Amino acid sequence: VRVKDPRMDLACEVLVVKMSPGSGKFDSVLAEKNVSIEFLDDKGQRIHGTGGRAVYTYNVSRTVTNDVVELFDNPMLETVQGTWAGDVITFDRVNNNIRATNSRMVIRPDDSGPNAAPSLAPPVSSSK
Repeated sequence: VRVKDPRMDLACEVLVVKMSPGSGKFDSVLAEKNVSIEFLDDKGQRIHGTGGRAVYTYNVSRTVTNDVVELFDNPMLETVQGTWAGDVITFDRVNNNIRATNSRMVIRPDDSGPNAAPSLAPPVSSSK
């Protein structure tokens, strides 16, 4: 299954969508098995995420709008800066931030200088 959103592309083997009665809006989306997510951060840099499961939730109350994607089951993000893993990686689409519980990061060193260290993570491909 492939989903294209203006802010994110998603691919997975199984997709379950829950819609709000009468509104035609998504309440939640469950993506399972070989989940892959591509999106741009607030600086326009590409981020690629993978995991076994992703849950998208959207709801609006009088004072708060939640628009969140959570990546589970060995989630990992690859950016130009390095690789980031955790127990759960959360993309808050309203506030445009990412957080991870029990996060682990491998930082890709800057290899532009004469004393550059070898890269610890594979380069992120620029092709889609």
